[in-house]
Amino acid sequence: MALRQKLPQIILEDISGYIKGYRCYSSKLDWNKLKPMILERIEKKAKEYPVNTMLPVAEDVVINRARLFEGVSTLLRHYPIKACKFFPELYIGKEGHLIKTCHGYRRLIKNQVHHWVDGALNDIMVPVEAFHMTKSPDLIQHDQRFDFDRIPALLELCSQAGADIFDQTLHSIGKDSFASDASTSRLELTFIVLWQFKL
Repeated sequence: MALRQKLPQIILEDISGYIKGYRCYSSKLDWNKLKPMILERIEKKAKEYPVNTMLPVAEDVVINRARLFEGVSTLLRHYPIKACKFFPELYIGKEGHLIKTCHGYRRLIKNQVHHWVDGALNDIMVPVEAFHMTKSPDLIQHDQRFDFDRIPALLELCSQAGADIFDQTLHSIGKDSFASDASTSRLELTFIVLWQFKL
């Protein structure tokens, strides 16, 4: 008996949950009057671009990125790394491990021993690139993909925030950045690590 009395209440609560989530999209607003107001607001926001408060943050990111690459390349001179030729796995040491976790070339062979090759800076700091936009186009078409330079995505983000991205930052970091034969003592190496990560 009690269930019969509560059943309509339970059903109404259930239905009201669906009704609350329902939106009626037919409105009596005149969108022709609102469109100029919306476009004017967008133009005002575009004048404030880039955000001036983000400029120091973006410049710090550019400087710290260069310091990070310099520090990692210094460490790579002293600690060898091995990278699997067919699978995105790294091993810090002179020889790779013998654990059978490689999925092989095009994942045809699974659970095989890794094929280790000498690793480089790009194996640790994986380069992610983006199109470098000096001005914002509406949309890059497929046939325009070679008309725009591609730079590291982090630098493009900083450039969009207003930081000055110069050629030295873009091209100084590469495969030759840690090819120097300068010897560093164990104490200097420890200092570099502590300075880079501010421990």
